[in-house]
Amino acid sequence: MKKILIVLLGLMLLSSYGCSNDEAKKSAEKNEQTTTSTMDTVSEIKEQAAEMGTEAAEATNETVAAIKEKTEEMADKAAKAAKKKPVLEGC
Repeated sequence: MKKILIVLLGLMLLSSYGCSNDEAKKSAEKNEQTTTSTMDTVSEIKEQAAEMGTEAAEATNETVAAIKEKTEEMADKAAKAAKKKPVLEGC
């Protein structure tokens, strides 16, 4: 009877180890899928961030060019206005 009980306990242990091994394999597969999905998402985010950075740089360059143009126009107007005003000497 003892031997049968030991054999049954051994079989139970083997079956429980086998189940946990299957669960470990499933968990490992899920982890691999999650890792792959995460890496794909990170790659997409990096690409989007690079595109946004490029767009921001282009917008900044356009804004700087517009400001430079406006500043030059205002400087020209100021220079023309200064030429028209008489200079008062001796004040």
